[in-house]
Amino acid sequence: EADAAVGPVRSPGVTREAAARSKGSSKRKREAEPSAGRAQLGQVLTLVALAGSAFVTLSLASWSPSDASFSVANSAPAVMNLCGPVGAYTADLLYQAFGWASWSVLVVGAWLVMRLAGRVTSSVWNTLLGAFAIWMVATALDLALGHAGGRAFPPGGLMGVLTSDVLVGQVGRVGGALGVATGLLAALTALFGINWQPLAVATVERVQSGTPRVGRMLGAATLAAGRGAVSIGSRAGSAGRAH
Repeated sequence: EADAAVGPVRSPGVTREAAARSKGSSKRKREAEPSAGRAQLGQVLTLVALAGSAFVTLSLASWSPSDASFSVANSAPAVMNLCGPVGAYTADLLYQAFGWASWSVLVVGAWLVMRLAGRVTSSVWNTLLGAFAIWMVATALDLALGHAGGRAFPPGGLMGVLTSDVLVGQVGRVGGALGVATGLLAALTALFGINWQPLAVATVERVQSGTPRVGRMLGAATLAAGRGAVSIGSRAGSAGRAH
């Protein structure tokens, strides 16, 4: 009866196993807490970056060549830019440096939304790829539109002017355009995880399915042309015998 009152005696092995499980659970909990904190901090930073991209977009959209900026000396107190003097200077700096490629900020905003949704991850490599893509867009704009005078800023900004001049001097305008297009596609593919394989497979399958049809069409056209030539030849022969 005394033994029954004490209750079942646990073996040392079971006690150690339970202690190990408890210790492992506590360790996982401690590791999860900093991970959750880092995730929340990442979301906060992404929201701040989205706000910054919205500020830049509004600055670019309301840019005015009459606002005082780095390239314009104007003592007028009125500022047309919706984001004030800071917006005016920001827009002027971006337009002078990257031209219309500054509107790549919209792509940056889309990428930030995808990051917030967990579709893409941020890294130094992705940041470098994004900067490279903007560089390629600026160069493409300058190659396509040129940088003749008379504009408030070059289409691709100073970055586009310098890069396009080097490319045209080394590989020509066509070669430069091909290189820029390749670089831009490669950067966007890596940034957004684009998978070109389904498109390639669909294209190949369409070509393969259309090849027999094209062959039959060419064969029918050749046969019709042959029959026409024979008909013309027979008529010519009949006319010659008649004469």
